[in-house]
Amino acid sequence: MLIFPYYLYAEWVCFISALLYLKSSDSTFGITVKLYLFSVVALESVCRYVYKSDNNWLYNLDMPIEFTFGIWIVSKVVFLKREKIIMQLCLGLFFSAYLLSWILKGNNSEFFKIAGLLGSVIIICLCIYYYFTLFHKEEYVNLLTDPAFLFISGYFLFYTTSIGLVIYADQLDKLMITIQVPLSYLLNDIINLIFYSFWVASIICLYNKKTSLLQL
Repeated sequence: MLIFPYYLYAEWVCFISALLYLKSSDSTFGITVKLYLFSVVALESVCRYVYKSDNNWLYNLDMPIEFTFGIWIVSKVVFLKREKIIMQLCLGLFFSAYLLSWILKGNNSEFFKIAGLLGSVIIICLCIYYYFTLFHKEEYVNLLTDPAFLFISGYFLFYTTSIGLVIYADQLDKLMITIQVPLSYLLNDIINLIFYSFWVASIICLYNKKTSLLQL
């Protein structure tokens, strides 16, 4: 493995940033984001230092948390018409795939690829709809300092690239950069560094604007 887990470093930096800069944020948004990021760093820390192998079951158990949060927050930010219906439909599709994966696998020791891929596609589609509405706005938006744009873009880049990692996981694991480091590990580090950099930037912009992502 790499000497330093850069993906874990990025997650901790994002979590600490949320603790420091979301103090004045809307209670629902601020608390939910902090709890979610805490679950992320807790899971990844356990998988890194406790269950170093055979930890697919942990990621499977965390998957409903990951995609429930993602679908909820992106739907809120996008301000979809009939938001609740869209959100319930997306969650229904994901949990159907999750249950199907569990039934097909017979246990949770193997990663639920179908559920993970469908959840990723759902969030990508919500992000694309956000971009569609954004670029049809009449008012000027500075994208480099717009918290919603940075937040959604982090999600979009993360899940579009993660789909490739999931689909070609076996092949990427066999391509070694060094004796102990597969290409998949390096790509995972890069993707997470980019993803959480966008989120940290979004959190700092929210702090500077003294507002909540759900109020934009």
